[in-house]
Amino acid sequence: MHKKSLGQKIHLAVLAAMILVFGAVTAWNHMHEGFRFHDGLLRVSEPEDGVFVYSGEVKGAFVTATVTHPTNFRSVVDIIIGDWLHDVCEVEYPLDEMTTDWYMYKVYGIRITKNGTPFFEGGLSQEFPSGWEWFDQNGERTGGSAVSVYISGQSDWKNYETSPSLIARLALNPKLVSRGDLGLYAICVVGALVLMTAVAYPDAWFLLRHGRFVKDPEPTEYYTRSMVAITVFLTAVLFAAFCYASACLPN
Repeated sequence: MHKKSLGQKIHLAVLAAMILVFGAVTAWNHMHEGFRFHDGLLRVSEPEDGVFVYSGEVKGAFVTATVTHPTNFRSVVDIIIGDWLHDVCEVEYPLDEMTTDWYMYKVYGIRITKNGTPFFEGGLSQEFPSGWEWFDQNGERTGGSAVSVYISGQSDWKNYETSPSLIARLALNPKLVSRGDLGLYAICVVGALVLMTAVAYPDAWFLLRHGRFVKDPEPTEYYTRSMVAITVFLTAVLFAAFCYASACLPN
């Protein structure tokens, strides 16, 4: 039996460690949910009954959103983004049912104030197959105007404005998600196992490829070196894929 070189043993140990370490990281991330805010995740806690706090660092700024529900139809969202922004918003929903052309879906009135001034008043339906749909006071769809925000740069929040959609989702339906894609991690594991067989048994792969056409083929030194370079490159690609699988957020 062909004795494995030190390089092969190290390479196999690295691949095995990637499977174990990223498996633990992916599982850990998948167990800890939060509210998605841009490209970050705000962890949720409940320090008091009826009070929910979503907090975390996003694009270089610490974000905190405190949500309280004084009554069944009224919620208060206090959101702070570093030193850039502090908005206190009130959400009243559901109000009276609205009449729209989309009679198959129920649309209820919603009223949002920000820092004591009117921010949005119209309708909201949570029954559309594509997700939430917003309507103006005349019962016409707003075409997404309720979700517009402004950010001038990756880590610059000075031109950012909270949107009615963000405030309403925190108040009414804070859907929680988690980092990590278990399906993509499983694909990476399969790729790692295939790569480990190529590293451990390079001659077997050579025979599988050329043994059908040549009797007792022998790999050249160039082929051996090329296989080493290819497997190292694929390991680097696999490492990047594992990193993404363990930390990515769902769309």
